[in-house]
Amino acid sequence: MEENDKHTNGFMDMGNDRMRFEIKRALLEDSPTPDVRQAYQEFLERNQLKARRKPTLWISIISIAAAACIALLLFNPWKQQDKLKQALQQPNKELAKMGNVVYQASEERQYITLSLGDRTVDLTDQASAKDAGIMITKDNIIRIFDRLTDNHDDMTISVPAGKTAKIVLDDGTKVSLNAGSLLTFPHHFRESGVREVKLFGEAYFEVNHDETRPFIVNADGLRTKVLGTKFNVKSFKGETCRVSLTEGSVEVSHANNKIYLKPEETATLKGETLEVSPTDNDLALGWLHGEFYFDGQTLKEIMTEIGRWYNLNVVFANDSHLDEQLHFSANRTAPINEIVRQLQLIGNARIELKNQEQVLLIK
Repeated sequence: MEENDKHTNGFMDMGNDRMRFEIKRALLEDSPTPDVRQAYQEFLERNQLKARRKPTLWISIISIAAAACIALLLFNPWKQQDKLKQALQQPNKELAKMGNVVYQASEERQYITLSLGDRTVDLTDQASAKDAGIMITKDNIIRIFDRLTDNHDDMTISVPAGKTAKIVLDDGTKVSLNAGSLLTFPHHFRESGVREVKLFGEAYFEVNHDETRPFIVNADGLRTKVLGTKFNVKSFKGETCRVSLTEGSVEVSHANNKIYLKPEETATLKGETLEVSPTDNDLALGWLHGEFYFDGQTLKEIMTEIGRWYNLNVVFANDSHLDEQLHFSANRTAPINEIVRQLQLIGNARIELKNQEQVLLIK
């Protein structure tokens, strides 16, 4: 049993419920079944008793009870739940031992999904997408064509690390989504009122103009309202939120603050205050063109974005380099080893890529 537990715990880090189930089942099947008949015979001999005429039923009952006990020991739901919980928490504890965790990678499979109620569709599977009424065009734009005009239920598109996605909404609005982003929107916008979506992460909107139905993006307390224009919204939890306008005009509000942007202006949320500054298009829109571009950002900000793109844990062994500012650019198709090499040439920090733990450790 100890050996089995050892093997079982070793596979806990795989983060796959199905794999855990199969492993436990295999271990149970491999466990030797007790020889109940022999044990019963030894009991009779030890106590100088004779076997009854029909012990078969009794033996069967003992066999079932013994098997049940073994199963209960192996599959005790409370015990197993605690083991799984501890196993899933272990990577977090190990990362924290290294230092300040500024980005934690996802252990889930990295693929673009669309959630419709209780159903989740893998958009990399063309057949599944088509069955759900979703079409992926040759230029990789997601279009939803199978919907009733009176269906206003929400759906959510999720983009994992290392990927971007483009989707066309019901009204013709085009949205480009950066890695690690989620957008929630209705199947069909209502004929009157507002067109409203929710964003976590970063997206570039090309809103189809409609004077009668304003388009609103809600992103972590930041509200952007337009009639029809192009703009970028960045709103990751724990990071600086900003809205950058490309053309037209937008109204940006937070709590009781409200400002209006002109083209080439950016609204940045600092504390509870909205500040306006000229837009650095390379910084704001570089991701749309497949580029990393940083101009005086801190190493913490830089490494967080790199961790998100490559799906790597980012840990600072100490705080000495967190606020170090760098000017850095690179293509997002470059291998992570090349990114690390370039950063070490221009910065003071030492960056280690620990492949086994999938960690970028900054010392």
